[in-house]
Amino acid sequence: MALKRYWRARNCDEEALTLLLPALDRPEARADPELFGTALVAAALAALLVDTAAARRLGEQAVKLARQLDADGLLIQSLAALSSAYYFAGEPEHGLAPGREAVQRARQLGDDVLLGESNRRHKPCG
Repeated sequence: MALKRYWRARNCDEEALTLLLPALDRPEARADPELFGTALVAAALAALLVDTAAARRLGEQAVKLARQLDADGLLIQSLAALSSAYYFAGEPEHGLAPGREAVQRARQLGDDVLLGESNRRHKPCG
């Protein structure tokens, strides 16, 4: 999902969420499960400052899908998004376990990009 990095760099979370949520609800959105998971992660990250309940829901859905697919990279991104969702919801203690798992898995995978993205924080658009 190339636009994920664009939206994050531009800090336009609300715009991203407005575009992603209707697309995720379309039946054909699930045609490629890993791409759908990546879109869930992007939506969860976009929702962090817009709607923390949606961020948690999307993050949990992404984690579940990534585990079903046994997709390491997607699972790391999903766990990091879920951890961030708890942090932004004011519940950092609930985000520790998924955050630690994301870091551990990124280290095991040897992927410094995923490791770095697991620790990224977001600012509002503007």
